[in-house]
Amino acid sequence: MQTLTKDTIVEPNKRADIPTLAFQYNHNGTAMSLYGSVDGDTFILIETFGASTLKQIGFVPYLALSALTNATRTSAEITANTSANNGQGMIDHA
Repeated sequence: MQTLTKDTIVEPNKRADIPTLAFQYNHNGTAMSLYGSVDGDTFILIETFGASTLKQIGFVPYLALSALTNATRTSAEITANTSANNGQGMIDHA
């Protein structure tokens, strides 16, 4: 299992041989958004979570958990975000 740290980009599977991932978001008073990217630079909003949830998602090479909610963000915008939101996300192979 891998923990997603807020506003940090992770590569959950560099070999890209896992078709789906299990994603768990533990709500801690703040909504957070899960972003995905295939190129590591442009991130697309997958979903915003306002409550604890467990989902199975299609694999993408790069993931980010962020307080941002825009439909598209760059990696620089995600890593520069300084919000105090602190929900916790975890991923594992499904």
